[in-house]
Amino acid sequence: MIANQPRATAIMPVYNREQYLKETIDSILTQTFQDFEFIIIDDGSTDRSVEIIESYHDPRIKLFLNEKNQGTSYSRNRAIDLSSGEYIITIDSDDINVPDRFAKQIAYMDSHSEVGICGSWVKTIGEVEGELWRCAVKPDVVHCRTLFEAVLCHPSTILRRKFLDLYSLRYTIELKRAQDWDLYCRGARHFAIANIPEVLVYYRWRNYPKNLSDEELKSERYYFFYEIDKRNFQALNLQATEDEMLIHRRLGNLELKKDSDFVTKANKWLDKLHSANKVAHVYPQRTFFQVLAGYWLEVCNNASSSPLETWHRFFDSPYLEISSLTAIDRAKILGKRFVKESYFNLKKALKSGKAN
Repeated sequence: MIANQPRATAIMPVYNREQYLKETIDSILTQTFQDFEFIIIDDGSTDRSVEIIESYHDPRIKLFLNEKNQGTSYSRNRAIDLSSGEYIITIDSDDINVPDRFAKQIAYMDSHSEVGICGSWVKTIGEVEGELWRCAVKPDVVHCRTLFEAVLCHPSTILRRKFLDLYSLRYTIELKRAQDWDLYCRGARHFAIANIPEVLVYYRWRNYPKNLSDEELKSERYYFFYEIDKRNFQALNLQATEDEMLIHRRLGNLELKKDSDFVTKANKWLDKLHSANKVAHVYPQRTFFQVLAGYWLEVCNNASSSPLETWHRFFDSPYLEISSLTAIDRAKILGKRFVKESYFNLKKALKSGKAN
């Protein structure tokens, strides 16, 4: 290591964040781990953001200004290229970092040399207050779930700079959203990605539309989902129809429908993914099997029509075994199945009694 080179570089793009910026910067400068530089890229702010940043006189802060607004991917890539730390710690300019976040993540990375990206659990603040996001922890599970979702909360992540350079990994500028998810998908093919099961960031979250119609989910607003899905399917040598793309996106967003037609289509699509991976070997097969079982469980648990039929379908599925689930999940499923069957049997008996 070069003399006086910091162990880590915290990088933070900023665009018109005067309302939250001071609280975020204070949460960085008061970290228990102090051996880092703090690169801030202002992306053409028109409010007091630059003034607030310049009011600090901490030598670790290095402020750079984009000549015009370029977007977060450009700004993060610029910060990475300017960085000198062994680790890159990602910061969003409106979140709050717990005081020992850097210390805990750097200690984890130091002891897990195979891990290239590590996030943490987060708790939400802002419009949606107090939700605890328990992100998947184990690298194999994280890898498999990147086929459906981002899995890591981006402003909680630390990245191993050596791996970013070795595999030519940077944020994709063409994607206006979900650039982090795209990075995880590409990175997970080369190294392990994990989460620390502890809240290290208070994440400012906003209310987003739910229960989207097919037309809304297929709109231009969500194009980035399908761009990333297409790339993941290419790795599996899989050609998806428009209908299958929509089914996959509903699974990934947990925007599940309750009707039996959706249940049938989801069943067939998960089967297709399972078969494709058996040939392509993109994801660890046993874990992939378990992850698919988890999504199938969500589908069955959400279905409202013919509950008994749906639960029998879960157990009789030709590609998902009950043994692929954890003991806790098995207990939950068996318990729910027993309760549902008991309820319907009781209801049937009562109706029969009234008839007599």
